[in-house]
Amino acid sequence: MAVENLEISLSELNFDTLAKDGDKSKLNSEMVYQRLDELTSVAGKLVDPTLLYEICPVSVKDGRLLFYAGDEIYSLDINDGLSELTPAREVVIGLITLGSAIEWEIRKYNSENQLLASYLLSEISISMMGQLIAKTKKMIMDLARTKDFCVSLVHIPGSTPGLSLSIQPFILNVLKGENKGITVNQHMMIEPFYSVTFLVGIGTAYNNHDLYPKCPGCSRAKSCAWRNL
Repeated sequence: MAVENLEISLSELNFDTLAKDGDKSKLNSEMVYQRLDELTSVAGKLVDPTLLYEICPVSVKDGRLLFYAGDEIYSLDINDGLSELTPAREVVIGLITLGSAIEWEIRKYNSENQLLASYLLSEISISMMGQLIAKTKKMIMDLARTKDFCVSLVHIPGSTPGLSLSIQPFILNVLKGENKGITVNQHMMIEPFYSVTFLVGIGTAYNNHDLYPKCPGCSRAKSCAWRNL
């Protein structure tokens, strides 16, 4: 299992979503953007951007997908949204997180009724996650190319049709996430909140040279880092 400390370029964070449609009059003020700059600096000191990942050889047996992670073997039911990963030679299992400090700062602003600061810090966190996803996406694509492999669609628990959040404990176990203070709550959500998990198959059976998510898209689809490198 690999752990990488990623770097965030604060000057390259994308805040285009702040200036859309009805938000323009509310957010296009000098005061708001000054506050945005201040909070971006604060966020840069709080976050601990980290990627945990395991590249698992896989095989299929009795309707289950077997993952070989070092000396351990894990298995999942193929019918639980994993059928597209069965042709893979290997599956990249990963988790990206900003750490918990930024989440606590947002909660503090909420408790003090500083709603604009809370909102802006949340948007900053989302933009940071986008940057980390873009870096991770490039890493996976480069890995596949070095092996002359192509890639499956990105499988994201809770977003990919048929792939429920119940897979989160499996991902956390493979990645030994608790050693980094990462847990799964009773709703099968990863904590810290600003974290994302994913699975990507790589191998000769795929035809995709680019990495896209296997999900219908949400309100942030146009700015989604999984969809846009």
